Amino acid sequence: DDVPLTEKVDVYSLGNILWSLLTNKPPWTKDKKKIDELRPRVARGEIPTLPSKIANSTDPTIVAIRDAMFKCLRINPEERASAGEVAHDLKIALKEVKRLEKEEKKRKKELAEKAAKLAKELEKRKKEAEEIAAKTIEEGAIMEPEILAGQELMAQAEQQVNDEGRDGTATETKPMEVANE
Repeated sequence: DDVPLTEKVDVYSLGNILWSLLTNKPPWTKDKKKIDELRPRVARGEIPTLPSKIANSTDPTIVAIRDAMFKCLRINPEERASAGEVAHDLKIALKEVKRLEKEEKKRKKELAEKAAKLAKELEKRKKEAEEIAAKTIEEGAIMEPEILAGQELMAQAEQQVNDEGRDGTATETKPMEVANE
């Protein structure tokens, strides 16, 4: 066929470059012996199967490049995207990826701050439990901090049950407090 060549040929080549970016290899073999077998397949618009990790990826960067690649590799030049359209789509995708990365960075920072706060609180409570255990040992009663805390929690629960039984209304559960005498 004597079809005039247009910039759409270059766009198809861009599709091959995008394929290579995604897969780290060209879409078609460079084996000279197989070129004659490949030409009819390419002419029919066939493309090799993408590796599943790329075909099924939800990573926004991979999705953007994959979508642009498929727009470039359409067999009918009239249906193929222009270079400007591909550039526009990739520019929009890049902005979205940057936005998502910024959100992820913020989320990780918030999680790290929360984890640090929880670790500090845990250390504080551990120290308090150790102080209670030391005081208890000094007073002659040898009990583990967990036992003391458990006994206090049971006493609070019993008191709450008794309070509810008296007037028929539930009372607010209070945080466990261990008396330091």
